[in-house]
Amino acid sequence: MTFAAPGLLMAGAMAAALPIIIHLLFRRRRRPVPWAAMAILREAIRRTERRRRIERWLLLALRCLLVACVAAAVAEPLWRSDSASGSMSAGSVDAVIVLDDGVAQQCESEGATGLSRAQSSALSIIDGLGAGDRAALVLAGSAESGPRRAVWPPTADLERVRDAVRSATATHLPSRIPDAMRIAAAPEADARGGDARRRRVIVVCSDHREGSWGSDGRAGPAPAGDAPPEILAVATEPSEDDPQNVAFMSVAPMPRGPSTPDGTQSIRATLSRSASAATGARTQDISVEAGIAASRAAVPWAEGQRESSADAMLQWPAPLDADAGVGHALTVSLEGRDAQPADNVRHLVMDAGGTLRVVVIDQSGDSGASDGAIEGDRGVRWISRALRPVDDADVSVETVDPSSLGARTLREADAAVALRPDLLDAASSKALGDFARAGGVVVVFPPPARMASSWADRMLAEGGLAWTVSREPREEPGGAGLASEQPRSTLLSQLAPELRDLASPVVITRRHTIEMPPSSGETLLAMRDGSVLAASAPVGRGMIVIVAVAPEVSWSSMPVKPIMVPLMQEVIRQGAAIASSARRVRTGSIRVEPPSATFGGGQLRMLDSPLGIPVSPDGSLSEPLLRPGCAEIADASGRRVALYAVDIEPEWASCTPTGRTSVEQRMAAAVPARVTVGPVSELRAAIAAWRGDRVGSSSDADEPAAPQGISLAWIAFAVAMALALAEMAMGRAASHVGATSASARRVS
Repeated sequence: MTFAAPGLLMAGAMAAALPIIIHLLFRRRRRPVPWAAMAILREAIRRTERRRRIERWLLLALRCLLVACVAAAVAEPLWRSDSASGSMSAGSVDAVIVLDDGVAQQCESEGATGLSRAQSSALSIIDGLGAGDRAALVLAGSAESGPRRAVWPPTADLERVRDAVRSATATHLPSRIPDAMRIAAAPEADARGGDARRRRVIVVCSDHREGSWGSDGRAGPAPAGDAPPEILAVATEPSEDDPQNVAFMSVAPMPRGPSTPDGTQSIRATLSRSASAATGARTQDISVEAGIAASRAAVPWAEGQRESSADAMLQWPAPLDADAGVGHALTVSLEGRDAQPADNVRHLVMDAGGTLRVVVIDQSGDSGASDGAIEGDRGVRWISRALRPVDDADVSVETVDPSSLGARTLREADAAVALRPDLLDAASSKALGDFARAGGVVVVFPPPARMASSWADRMLAEGGLAWTVSREPREEPGGAGLASEQPRSTLLSQLAPELRDLASPVVITRRHTIEMPPSSGETLLAMRDGSVLAASAPVGRGMIVIVAVAPEVSWSSMPVKPIMVPLMQEVIRQGAAIASSARRVRTGSIRVEPPSATFGGGQLRMLDSPLGIPVSPDGSLSEPLLRPGCAEIADASGRRVALYAVDIEPEWASCTPTGRTSVEQRMAAAVPARVTVGPVSELRAAIAAWRGDRVGSSSDADEPAAPQGISLAWIAFAVAMALALAEMAMGRAASHVGATSASARRVS
């Protein structure tokens, strides 16, 4: 029940105190004057005092209730039954506020952040709700578990929703507005009867920048047919300005070459800038802080250039500290301020430069002559030459028999090259899979024998790859060549300018076939017919590379051509660099890659915080990672076993504006509803008109909607009349008119 005039009700409640005040005033004692008949009167009063006291209190209560009932009748009580409050015709709504608190809302323009503008809009919408309306709050900033219900289910306690809106802070999480809208459209779990049929309004408060919608909110066609009348979706006006901003797109270590000095490492930072910032030629300073080493670099910008990069060289001190086996935490920062502070810092975990250790898996004594081999060499010698073209190369090569391969053998290695995968048993294959997941590079060549063999099955199963590799090689009569235009790949990115010239003289005479589902890996080398000759795929923090030809001249001319050395150097070095920097976790994650196959659980701590998060043996976290930085994992004994870089994805922080039409299409694609996008005043008017209130214009919408319900004023007036009659009767009885003569007769 509610009241049409709550102010009059409060005034009446205060007026109900008047009879009490009058009663207290008339109870002031008079100075007694003795007289002859006093004793007789006192005896009469003593006999009736208890009854008189009860009469006085009842009379006072009746008078107070009379005033209160009159006040309630004037305030016009309204009855809102369950059916009336849930019925669409009653005009009550559930307004679910979708507040965008994702990282894109940290973007500042016109002196305010996107979040502060969204909060102001949300509070204004709540202020425009009428009596009987309810509200809820869903936060669009999402960890991997999805958007959060801050206030749910919808409640009539609007002040609670206001407090939740005011207390929201900008997060480093991605915005998932479509998912938040779907949560807002879902009926509350405890809805019963009419409450389940209340009309619902979804109010999206955001600047609607590209980062707030992301790839999950791409504009799509509106649903066919009319939207159901139960849901109205409204959204604040998208911000149209494109503020000046420079952002990190990527930060990665560059592979070390044979001539790279010991203890040095190059870090490449790639930046992008908004269209409004792409004016003039200048430089952008960046700084690299690694704790034990630091560096600076200047990123050049030309007029109109939107993307640029620069390398910063780190010089590691010698000797390195004990953490070198785990890695080093780096922070790369932009110097200066811009519109979006969240994309000005990137973190990186990498190993310090040193000798690369490669394990070549080949049968002992299997380096004799083979049919068609040059100088009697087999695959192991070709691989060793490619990895160590000069004696002082910073690569160490160790040959291991397949029968003795295990986790202990691979513990200190950076990469493993399997030349006899057909001789690996289940335990050895699992050791290689664990090695890749822990950050190793595994390169698998087919065995040199021509017999049918399922040599790739175990490795593909260990890596979880849905590839298919033929069990026996196919002959290429007359030889087949590589494609003149090779696909671009991460591993061979440094070879891209020369890859065409290096691949053109290669002739393939025997090879296996590799079939890959789309988006399951990268093609490194392709044949002229488009088939795959070599491919790679990430596995955990490392990767697996499958090559379709054995490294022998009876299979191809690759070993004796200039491509062999740079190919193996890039695959191993770039793969090791990628694996070294792959200890990266996105904010909002609830899982990290386990440090090793033997990890038994521990604690994850940000390096600048003593608070820890429990980590299970499979890498699951007890709570999501909410802010960027570098984090360490300590095992049960407290020993650091891994470092991780926690960062946002660059697209999450995008300040690129979106248009009203795009927002309308994206909202309609997320939830089938009637969609309105505009200023807050228009949204309040749209809510009022859709609800069916008497409010029809934007000027009227600034006033709260009139309460709706069944008037109970006549009942209050009837009760007041009954109380007035009762008060008159009891007042006359309490005055004891005519009781004097009767008392006198009894006394006499």
